[in-house]
Amino acid sequence: MTMGNLILCDCFGVILDEVAVGWFRDHFEDQNEADYLKDKYFVDVDLGNMPLDDVFKIIERDLGFNAEEMKKDWYSRINLRASVLDYIDELRARGNTLVLLSNAGYPFIHDMIKKYDFEKHFDKIFVSCDHHLIKPDLAFYKLAVNSFEKRFDKIFMIDDSPRNLEPLSQIGITGILFSNLELLKKSFD
Repeated sequence: MTMGNLILCDCFGVILDEVAVGWFRDHFEDQNEADYLKDKYFVDVDLGNMPLDDVFKIIERDLGFNAEEMKKDWYSRINLRASVLDYIDELRARGNTLVLLSNAGYPFIHDMIKKYDFEKHFDKIFVSCDHHLIKPDLAFYKLAVNSFEKRFDKIFMIDDSPRNLEPLSQIGITGILFSNLELLKKSFD
């Protein structure tokens, strides 16, 4: 028996403004270098191998940015996309099961989950640092999907990163590249 759709949803770049990518792109003119550095410094954070504050200190050592100023800047960049979260609630009210599935480090993501009370908007929350898995590792998506005992009509993943969506067809998940709310709505209406 199937039970509606399962919709997995990224956090940063969809529900909240992108923080890490934005910070690096604001501080490095070469966008490829910015993306490389973000990946280089944040894989261990996203995997839960080190807290965010530790990587700020490493970036301070390696690149010369003040760790405390960087932390303040990161928290100041948080912007809830309330209209997107409202639409998530609408999708859930239509009988879909909603899961937040995010690459993020601690304590930053846990602060955001608490601040915006994400637990009331999503049926389940999976954060990479809690499971030592990061997108686009298929095991991370499978963990979320297999956490339910029911089958779904369709499974979707909303993400702002094409790289995170590329492998999903291998496991029967339809990827939806997020760029704005209007296009997202067209995917489900």
